[in-house]
Amino acid sequence: DIILLLDKADVFLEKRVPKDMICNSVVLVFLRTIEYYQGIILFTTNRVSNFDPAAFFKIYLKVKYNNLKSQARREV
Repeated sequence: DIILLLDKADVFLEKRVPKDMICNSVVLVFLRTIEYYQGIILFTTNRVSNFDPAAFFKIYLKVKYNNLKSQARREV
């Protein structure tokens, strides 16, 4: 099995808008592709509010991390 990490996933899962057919096509193809992926995909983003609503039906587990305070960042 393969685990795929997609950083800044909002690029591939951005909300579709009527005037941007190229972006809409990328999102549509990506959503269809992940339907058939057999492994695990980890999406990272700090712009989840920009995700296309259809993307949420493809994601089984969502984990939100709040911003770290400066001390916590140093510890990490």
